[in-house]
Amino acid sequence: MTTKDTIEDPGFKGPWWLISSVVVTVLVIAAVVIFFMTSPPGEDTSESPAPATAAPSGAAVAACEQPASPETTLTAAPLSEWVLVGSMLAPNAPTTLGPATQDAHGIRSCWQHSPAGAAMFATNYFAQTSDIRRMPFITQLVADGPGRDVMERAMQDSVPGVSQSRIAISGVRLLSYSADGEVTVDVLLRSVATKQFVSFPLVIVWQNGDWKLVATDEGGFPLSSSVVESTAGYLPWAGE
Repeated sequence: MTTKDTIEDPGFKGPWWLISSVVVTVLVIAAVVIFFMTSPPGEDTSESPAPATAAPSGAAVAACEQPASPETTLTAAPLSEWVLVGSMLAPNAPTTLGPATQDAHGIRSCWQHSPAGAAMFATNYFAQTSDIRRMPFITQLVADGPGRDVMERAMQDSVPGVSQSRIAISGVRLLSYSADGEVTVDVLLRSVATKQFVSFPLVIVWQNGDWKLVATDEGGFPLSSSVVESTAGYLPWAGE
């Protein structure tokens, strides 16, 4: 393939493993973090996944087992610290919003059943996919269904890769929320090099006691990404 610098339609919602290492400049902000690459991955510069941890007692367990929060809106960015996950800084609040657990493969789970917990899950999803070592296990974060089955089969056929281009979380907004239904969290990502912003909405659902990513039956994203000019409309949320 020939690398292109621009495209007419920057949106993407198709099968997540079909974006290659020639992702155009606009999409590299969002897409290369999470999709398969056709070329061999470069040298891995991310940190090693942390050792597996058992679910903590007390407040952290409550982040997993508590009933759904009565809150249905997000009026301020969740209160959190920021830690390096793969090659990205990600929000972290293990004793309140999550993650309360991290397994031996670095998969972070057990988020609060609330709008803030949903935002934490969505932003951390992008960060986790920036580490090639987590990619074979990333379908643990996907809701049960045909889309997850497609993703798992694709994992068996291809070696996932990630881009070394740095991207960062810049903001978040809650587009829709239902404690028992689908939730849409719009994550604002920014290229550290070009300063360009991309809106990447994720549809998630509460399933089996945690937030999970919803995929189409073809293994893609239900909603398209798009370029945005600024952070207007988003709750500022960044670890830089």
